[in-house]
Amino acid sequence: MWFYAYSAIPDAECGTLPGQNHTGLLQMAEKKKRSKRRSYLNDFHQDVTGEFRYTGKHHLYAGEYSGKKVRLLTALLTAALVLAAAGVGFIPAPSMTEQGVFYVLLPYIGELIAVFVTAWASLMLLRPVGSDGEKLRLRAYTFERSIGRLPHRTVIAAVLAGACVIANVVFICIRGFEGKPVMSIAVILLHIAAGAFAILLKRFAASLEFTEDGGEADAFRESEEIENDPAPEE
Repeated sequence: MWFYAYSAIPDAECGTLPGQNHTGLLQMAEKKKRSKRRSYLNDFHQDVTGEFRYTGKHHLYAGEYSGKKVRLLTALLTAALVLAAAGVGFIPAPSMTEQGVFYVLLPYIGELIAVFVTAWASLMLLRPVGSDGEKLRLRAYTFERSIGRLPHRTVIAAVLAGACVIANVVFICIRGFEGKPVMSIAVILLHIAAGAFAILLKRFAASLEFTEDGGEADAFRESEEIENDPAPEE
């Protein structure tokens, strides 16, 4: 009897009855997580014509550059970052071939993943949705997925690029150049370039000034009120 009471304490603390499994709690947590990822869909509403319109907030770029220039600089820095990181894999250096070791390859795999997710955030910024040619006007969810994530992802990419530099230097100290000094140095220089481009992209993204604008949502609500207001009696 006392053993049953003791075993029931953890379940009671978790808010469940003794013997009840936690499948329902896990399903609720997963459902809540999915709904959070799709919360931006709540900002789309159907107008009187039956079309869905975005009625959420916008972030308007208020800096000195034009929207085209911001996109161009973002695209150039991102392309340089991707080319530098991916170019390492095409160089037949001893540390990147069949003679490579785990402490060189694992950081490089992490660097590639970090660069890929960084490029994905940059692509969200380059999308024309919610913006025009000259002005850079981003929807709230686009702003969060691009400007909101670029600083963290670029730092991770830069750190992993630095780890790759250290790993390649250690490889050279242990095994030497193995007859390919130019290839080995080229790999190190490309890792350094990838880290530098990641830092430049971070600083550029952090320098972009945005102001919050909810004008379209307010205009939509006003139009809905006008449509729903009864016509004045004559």
